Amino acid sequence: MLCFVNNFQKLIKKIHLLPKCFESFGLIHGDFCYGNYSVKADGTITVFDFDESQYGWFVQDISVNLFYGIAVPSEDENAISFTQRYLTYFLEGYSEENSIEYKLLLEQLGIFLDLRQAVLYSSLHRNGDIKNLDRWSKTFLERSEKNMLLEGPFIDIEKLKLWIFGRKVNINYTRAVIEHMGTRVE
Repeated sequence: MLCFVNNFQKLIKKIHLLPKCFESFGLIHGDFCYGNYSVKADGTITVFDFDESQYGWFVQDISVNLFYGIAVPSEDENAISFTQRYLTYFLEGYSEENSIEYKLLLEQLGIFLDLRQAVLYSSLHRNGDIKNLDRWSKTFLERSEKNMLLEGPFIDIEKLKLWIFGRKVNINYTRAVIEHMGTRVE
């Protein structure tokens, strides 16, 4: 348990060092995960359950949503490939409404994934009957304990860096080609 407390304290120190600027910090949902939105057949997304709304970093909402897809990786897809697939579509949609600096995303994503891991880990211990958890929760606790014991990240962000920066270049290149052909891309 001491390693958990030490990891949590280090994480809080990292968060306190993050910049609070207009581009990266503002009003967020705080718990933007699969149980707190619905998607209609026409693709309309309705977000609800705003009891954890707060001022925070925009990447927090992205990381919470991503977290539950990789907290317990499936047998047919590892966490890195799921994250790549998830970010491909999420960032495509996100960038239609908001801009995001990829460097900031990479700097903050790992921190907030680690934070969500710590929050869920502590809430399972606080609220759950640890001996009678479902399979997903047991697997999550085992993975989290290993991460915290080894002081490792929830996900290896370094493996995502080249992929994300490569996507950014490809997106910008595609936009430049389309604009060169006479079509403006916003």
